[in-house]
Amino acid sequence: MARKPAVLHVSEAFGGGIVSAIDSYVRATSDSYVHYGFFRTRDDHRTSDEDGIPFRDTHLMQGSLLSFYRSCLEVIKRFEPDLVHFHSSVAGFVGRLLPPVRPALIYSPHCYGFERSDIPQLVRTAIKWFEAAAAPRLAVLAAIGDYEAELSRRFPFPPKIVTLRNAVSLPPRTLPPAKGPPGAVTVGMLGRANEQKGVDFFLSSIKPLKGKNFHFKWIGGAHSSWEARLIEAGVEVTGWVTRDQALAHLEGLDLYFHTAAWEGTPVSLLEAAQLRRPIVARAIPHLSGLPIGSMVRHPEEAARTMLALLDPAKRAALARVSDQISDCHSIQRLKASLLDCYETALAARRSVPQHSAARVS
Repeated sequence: MARKPAVLHVSEAFGGGIVSAIDSYVRATSDSYVHYGFFRTRDDHRTSDEDGIPFRDTHLMQGSLLSFYRSCLEVIKRFEPDLVHFHSSVAGFVGRLLPPVRPALIYSPHCYGFERSDIPQLVRTAIKWFEAAAAPRLAVLAAIGDYEAELSRRFPFPPKIVTLRNAVSLPPRTLPPAKGPPGAVTVGMLGRANEQKGVDFFLSSIKPLKGKNFHFKWIGGAHSSWEARLIEAGVEVTGWVTRDQALAHLEGLDLYFHTAAWEGTPVSLLEAAQLRRPIVARAIPHLSGLPIGSMVRHPEEAARTMLALLDPAKRAALARVSDQISDCHSIQRLKASLLDCYETALAARRSVPQHSAARVS
């Protein structure tokens, strides 16, 4: 039997949506590829969900970025993969600073760092410059969604670009839906409580709805001032929970309200669609291409939309639109795009003379 090619997945911040995304990539292609994992973990990110990903082997570490860089070289030498798939901007930064290595390099930004609005413009410009300058080091840039692919094509010398459409395969539910108070319409968002996930947009949207028949929930947390603001506004905050617990809370919502200011294709939104929750989402370029039934640009519009969705019939109609999201982001489509990505990267690796990519030591 021919040896399966090996893929090493690398992420600097391993938790939340990255765990779910990598899990779906591994499961979608495990019949054709062997998968390994190398991750820098943080105490407030880990939920043990990563332990269920079917890697052949993993290496977890904590420490500085310099330690992460050194360990990455050691892990490549140890696992000897054919491909290294870097996930998120920091891992992509470190990966393209590595000396020449035998594996072909693949990078999925999961939202470019220069899209962030919580950092100075000068820093965003520097990140964009690096992304453009370092892009030719890649065999494949595996963009997460149409918008990320379009941003990548604007680089002066873009590598081969393959668009991945994130998909989720929900595990069997071990917990019943965590419903809100009887009689109330429970509206919630899933994610870390921070600026990127749009806590301010969420709070501004629900403010006019006080005294109406709503219960508001934030699935996640951050032990931050953002979390404190949510609690002060009367929002139920679950704190950092396992994926099973998060899915139980998500399934218990009457309406999923996605408020992120920037990101790739959010796994939480795809999970809500899989659970056939009606979805209202903040209109951002990153969600272009997703057939979301209700997109809102301003908190005032969000409040009006949610008020109308007190009507169960309107929520049921919006829930049916969620099936279209699941169809567009199916495991079958994800598998096809991943196989294209990995086969393209393998072909690029075979075309490089072996003496030009010395084995790390």
